[in-house]
Amino acid sequence: MTTLQEVIAEPFTVFRRPFAGVKPAIPAVNQTANQIIAAGWALVGARGNNSVKREGVKLSVTPEFQTYRGANTLKVQDRWIVSDEAMIEFSLVDVSHEVLALALHQNVTTSGAGATKYKEIGLGHPFELQRNSWLLYGRSPESVAKDVTKNRFALIWDGIITSAYEDMPSLDAPSEIPFKVEPISLDAEPEVSKYGIVRTWAA
Repeated sequence: MTTLQEVIAEPFTVFRRPFAGVKPAIPAVNQTANQIIAAGWALVGARGNNSVKREGVKLSVTPEFQTYRGANTLKVQDRWIVSDEAMIEFSLVDVSHEVLALALHQNVTTSGAGATKYKEIGLGHPFELQRNSWLLYGRSPESVAKDVTKNRFALIWDGIITSAYEDMPSLDAPSEIPFKVEPISLDAEPEVSKYGIVRTWAA
């Protein structure tokens, strides 16, 4: 099994919006993060790209191949693809109730008022998992001299968070919430872009 990886250079910002059954609108021009938020995307992490660990985001594509060897040879004579999966991985140094609720596919419940007001989520997953479109936006690795006007984004039509949550507070390192998002195929799209697309602005 071969894994192809593409790392989007930091700083970058992660956005999401509930999956509506069709692919979301694609940013038509080179935009800033604030303009994307205004277009209906929700920021993931209270501080935007400052909430994301410096390791950045990993976007991986993992195909599985079947091979054929004929008689009287040790060499592969044919090879074809039998499956294709993708994954987004990043960690947020943001352990707010809102981010934890997102990781656990829940909504935050707020009750009470004044000194008795509190926010609450359950410690577990519901049967019905939340499906979101995901937009990862940041400076392109192709930028020269950190040219912030040359941006790149990855857009995942439909993806489900599949990561496990572990909270291990430490004086030596901040608490973080790891995210793994696995895309789901959008059948209306061409075979090569059923999971989504990656676009780099030329200017």
